[in-house]
Amino acid sequence: MAFQPQYYKDFACIGGDCQYNCCHGWEIELSESDYDRLMSIDDAALKKRLAESVDIYSRNPFKARFKMVDSETCSFLCADGFCEIHLKYGHSYLSGTCKSYPRRICSVSGDIEVFTYTSCETAVKNALFNTNTITLIKAPVNHECVVNFVLDTGKYTPRKDGADIFWKLRIATLYAIQNRRRPVWLRMVSLGGFIKQAGEFITSGREGEIEGLAEEFMSGIDGGDFGGCAEQIQGGHVFRISIIAGILEQVKIDLSRKKQHLFSVYVDQMKEGLGISGETRLNQENINKINDKLTEVYTRYYTPFFKSREYIFEHYLVNTILMTGFPFTYGKEGSIYTNFVKLAVKYVLIRFMMIGMAGFHKNNFGQNEVIRGISAFSRVFDHNTNLIDQIVEKMESHNVTALDKICMLLEE
Repeated sequence: MAFQPQYYKDFACIGGDCQYNCCHGWEIELSESDYDRLMSIDDAALKKRLAESVDIYSRNPFKARFKMVDSETCSFLCADGFCEIHLKYGHSYLSGTCKSYPRRICSVSGDIEVFTYTSCETAVKNALFNTNTITLIKAPVNHECVVNFVLDTGKYTPRKDGADIFWKLRIATLYAIQNRRRPVWLRMVSLGGFIKQAGEFITSGREGEIEGLAEEFMSGIDGGDFGGCAEQIQGGHVFRISIIAGILEQVKIDLSRKKQHLFSVYVDQMKEGLGISGETRLNQENINKINDKLTEVYTRYYTPFFKSREYIFEHYLVNTILMTGFPFTYGKEGSIYTNFVKLAVKYVLIRFMMIGMAGFHKNNFGQNEVIRGISAFSRVFDHNTNLIDQIVEKMESHNVTALDKICMLLEE
């Protein structure tokens, strides 16, 4: 039994029918037990293949990965899109990564929670293209639950009164993001104000007051008060475009060196859709031109699709919040406000990509383009948490992570 979003039970790998499968475009790690299990198979040809196709880049501790062939696919990927190891030897001989992906299995104070990464195109369609809000239910799972991440919520329980602040913050966060009375960007603005204040309570030893803060916050939402800096935002398009376009271009350059081609393809589509060439300098004159183009694209091509489908962004945020332990994080220390900034930056980057891709595809922009763009984004950002850490650290060094600045980024 495990707590799971209602979409989880409907996920099924489509195998060889997957357009850009999980055996393509990134390195697949093997644990020592994964490698030993494969080497135990009585097959001389397989042992020879493993010697040629597995890169053991550390012996102590043991670290290994499948080598990628010229097309950036796993050495054991067959031409029909299926895994040679799975076909010949069965599921039990797959690496731990291959067995579990795209599932993410977490332990929250002893309770198992399971989700799917949106880096898988089938998971994107399954998890994000549903009009209903995401809820967690406790139900059986039909696979082995090897926990990837552990969160002990007890460490966030203040000694004074025993209030479990993790659950108070989690419930209030989901309440804000799933309240459909306002657009998603305003929900995020509202959440930012709440998380910032809650973080200040934590650092000043006032954790026991968070329950009251959360209740007041949720009551305010019910009364139409979304807090944050929603009413004070003025057009910050110069700041917004320079930050977002700069981040995406730098990430694209870094990934091109690592042959992460798919994300680069969609960044290029975004740039072309917004009239950004390789020679475009992000000065105020050019940013004003980009903003004019962005406004046109937003109205003509982006809004016709997303106006009635904002739940796609809502679901992406909710899925991310649940599977990362937000506002705390699995295995990392840091302020909860910084974790909000990371969530906000990922949201504005995806949204900016979608607007640019809509400008590229024009009237052909639709579900397939959204699925592929979000999947490519998630492959880069959701499986390499150091990347978003580095981006936010750089933003902090330039003093652009204060709530008013983040509100400008979030503005739509």
